[in-house]
Amino acid sequence: MLAWLDFDSDAMKRAHELLQQFRDARTLDHLRLGGVRDDFANYFFPATSTIMPHARYLVLVPRAFLQLEAQIRKKGCSLQEAVKRLDDIEASQAKELIAELGTRLKKREPDRKDLEGSGIIGWDKIRETNGTEFVSQTPSNSYWASIRKLQIRIPKGSRVNYIRDIMARAKNKSSRSGVPEEESLGLESVIWNKDVLELSKEASACLELSEKQAKFIQRQYVGLNSLMSRLLSAPAKEIKTKADLSEFRYVWDYPLPSGDDPIIESSRRLSALIQGANLLYGTLVANEYGLESHQDFNAWRPALDEWFASPESGLGAKSAKRTEWASISIICKDRYLDIDFLKKIQANLKSAKSPSEFMESCGGLITCRERTVKSVSYRLGRIEGGGMADKKKLRERVIRQPARLTQAPDFRWGMASEFMWNINSGLGVWG
Repeated sequence: MLAWLDFDSDAMKRAHELLQQFRDARTLDHLRLGGVRDDFANYFFPATSTIMPHARYLVLVPRAFLQLEAQIRKKGCSLQEAVKRLDDIEASQAKELIAELGTRLKKREPDRKDLEGSGIIGWDKIRETNGTEFVSQTPSNSYWASIRKLQIRIPKGSRVNYIRDIMARAKNKSSRSGVPEEESLGLESVIWNKDVLELSKEASACLELSEKQAKFIQRQYVGLNSLMSRLLSAPAKEIKTKADLSEFRYVWDYPLPSGDDPIIESSRRLSALIQGANLLYGTLVANEYGLESHQDFNAWRPALDEWFASPESGLGAKSAKRTEWASISIICKDRYLDIDFLKKIQANLKSAKSPSEFMESCGGLITCRERTVKSVSYRLGRIEGGGMADKKKLRERVIRQPARLTQAPDFRWGMASEFMWNINSGLGVWG
């Protein structure tokens, strides 16, 4: 069981991302290579996350906080009441978005299929409880760190501490006589980017970004000087529909601005190597516990064979042999152990002539690492001093937590491309 106290929004965000790993069928990180993947994702696409479904929330979250400030200005409250008010404001925004979706579809109430693809946070909880409850991981939780990274919100600090500051400022100002009501809080110009203050005055929450909102978010991303900045500054002109964009499954498939090819090529090869290590691990687990024919494990060995023999696709062993480690080391400054592990996997690829030879050469390497990073319930190798009963018990545990086949990591391209679609559609470039 995992639990935490919601006193620090950033800590809660990290915990939620951990939980998301267990919910996502595509995720496999038993070898703890996720840190390398995340370093590349942050390098390419800062201020995006797997729990952020739509760029519009970069405007809706500030709007919710500013509405909360206005409420506190009129009437004081306790910290607990203030947090509850913020939750209610965000739930109300979700209901507005659902209603707008219904209007667009000319439906009185959108059905589940309509809502699943909408990117509206909390729609399932609202439907499930008939509008009486909202999600615990609210938009303000999910986007708090990103609006700081994009300089939409200026000061550092947790979400709860910010609410405390609002309350303290409101109390101090309201105690002074002769202060006009509109100045009784006064935090807006200190806390928020001035453009957000203007955008937040729009009457309702909307499913799509307006041109003003899209231009604002584009400017904030361009200010970060990342790959995301360059992609937003020079969008691919041939994209007309979302289907066109979805044809690019990875960032290296997308028509890139000049100057990005070397590091993108390194990321492609690294992605292939991470995929191969995961496939190898899953195959070793299946072999160790006699699960080759089990429905959740029988795809591992064929997938490893395909990966090893697919130089044409650019995501196989032959590609991984040419990985350039210098640029990878610069990006993954704090991941030397993970990179060294991948270097050893790559070294074995250079000499292996078949998947079986590759698997045999990496068996000890992966078993040793797996025991180190998952020492409580390692899956490879027999339990020291244990008998067949222990082996059977561990096998049953593995089956209850089936490993799933993974694709090559996309370094958060899926979320970044969704944001690019939202922003470029608002600008009228796409869609």
